[in-house]
Amino acid sequence: MRGPLRPASLSDPAPRCKLARVQVQLCKKALERLEPRSASLIEALRDREHVPAVKDCVNRCEQCERGELVAIADGTPLGAPTVDDLLASLDALAAADDV
Repeated sequence: MRGPLRPASLSDPAPRCKLARVQVQLCKKALERLEPRSASLIEALRDREHVPAVKDCVNRCEQCERGELVAIADGTPLGAPTVDDLLASLDALAAADDV
């Protein structure tokens, strides 16, 4: 039996289960709003064995203008209000791809 689910966090270690690698395109403008945490986000993605890339724009302008982090992960558009929410969404996507 598993314990309660917790959202992923920058302070949590990378998941130990084998997850599918996800190509993650991050919006440059959204990352700039994160400064100085943007480097921590990229490091967290790499720790989870995802492949981050920063693009000038990922065409998710409405979410970006609302201040959300926006990304495209293996073709799936994502938006999240916080870094932890984005990491949790990416982990869920990777786990679904791994099934």
